[in-house]
Amino acid sequence: MASPTVFSDISLGVTLPAGAVAGPVAVSATTAGGSDNGLTCFYVVTLTLRPVDLLRVGRRRR
Repeated sequence: MASPTVFSDISLGVTLPAGAVAGPVAVSATTAGGSDNGLTCFYVVTLTLRPVDLLRVGRRRR
């Protein structure tokens, strides 16, 4: 079971384990007011971009 990071009253995020594949994921939420009936969300693999030092990349070793 994953623990979510709550961003707001209507948004949360969950970190998936390494090796997770894209596809449907069963999701259920429980609050002080009770539980939902569950729903299916879809995990989508996204690309993570990191800053690159272009000057360093362009240098050649001598």
